[in-house]
Amino acid sequence: HRARLQADTTVFMLEARLGEPAFEETLPLLLQGIAIAKLYAGYSRLWLGILQEAEARAGALSLFPVQFAAIVGQARAHLWLGNFNQAAAAALQLPRGFVYRAEYSANNSDQYNGMYTFTWGDTESIRWTVGDGTAGSSAGERWEHLEEFIGLNLLRNRPLGFSALSQAVPVVLQTLYNDRGSDMLMASWVEGALIVAEVAVRSGQTAFAEALLNDLRSDYSLRATLEWGVDPPAAGNLLPEVQLSGDLVTDLKRVADERARELWLTGDRHTTARRLLRDPQTQPDLFPSKLLIGGGDDVAFPIPQIELDNNPNLGGGDACPAGQSAGSWR
Repeated sequence: HRARLQADTTVFMLEARLGEPAFEETLPLLLQGIAIAKLYAGYSRLWLGILQEAEARAGALSLFPVQFAAIVGQARAHLWLGNFNQAAAAALQLPRGFVYRAEYSANNSDQYNGMYTFTWGDTESIRWTVGDGTAGSSAGERWEHLEEFIGLNLLRNRPLGFSALSQAVPVVLQTLYNDRGSDMLMASWVEGALIVAEVAVRSGQTAFAEALLNDLRSDYSLRATLEWGVDPPAAGNLLPEVQLSGDLVTDLKRVADERARELWLTGDRHTTARRLLRDPQTQPDLFPSKLLIGGGDDVAFPIPQIELDNNPNLGGGDACPAGQSAGSWR
């Protein structure tokens, strides 16, 4: 909600300068700024129209990273809408190796990477982690991919010298974003390949989907080392090839597992879990079990208070979908 507000405000301010003589010499920069702000506005809503406009503006300016990032966003939106062929067609436009990152800086605390801040405990206590199955306060929740991620050096379980805000919660430390100025993955060719793989699974192209997934698995550790500085795993922990079954639900779960690793800490897991759970054809349930809190799972985050306060179309009772309340389990 804050990203949307900031992006829209930036577009408004920059467009207001268009045509002003004092800004004539900086017109190219103004246009670039509008294209980038449109990209962020589109991502914060996942609206096709805004993302298409961002693509067109960026293309006219030869801002190819912004243009490709807008295409990734369109592929996401089509996936959510169930427009699977359109999603794959958009994703197939992406060149191999394309990556777009949100930039952060170590200049001051307002510019720090928030994922780093809340998982490493820099200016804040550690507030975010994944469950290792031992914390009673989180109903013994255990991250489904805990062992695999530890083996890949994406997680360090209970590292010395770290403690969470709640002393009862053990720290499972993420290693992708381990610095104040770590840039965060926003869009990439890898997500495009995963979208194409999911569409292939849905259309019965099992061998094609399997080849796409194994291509990503074959060089994952190298990419993690070069792009994020993650220590290479031991030989025994390298990702082996997978074989798809041809069963739709089983293979969609396999694609979701690959997304869990490739797009980890980018905000994808919850949206993927919600999208698949709402799919009337498949409904694989990726939500963690909360057996000690009555069972069931929320499928949406509550709308934050800042949005409730500033959106005249929302009231205090609109924070959650019908039948749910903030902090409860459906």
